Amino acid sequence: MQRIVNYLDKRAEGPGDPRNTGRALVGPLGKLWRYRIGDSRVICDIQTGALRVLVIRVGRRD
Repeated sequence: MQRIVNYLDKRAEGPGDPRNTGRALVGPLGKLWRYRIGDSRVICDIQTGALRVLVIRVGRRD
């Protein structure tokens, strides 16, 4: 779990847009973003106005 936290911290604190390294979901979940971190997949809601990344779900990819 610490690997996921470190990854998201690095993406959120960097000068770039965290959307550049993630992938947008489609359909009714189109406002959410997906990140693959090792064997896990993280679904996030990136809230730009609040400078916040809200993690919706973390799960294994298998």
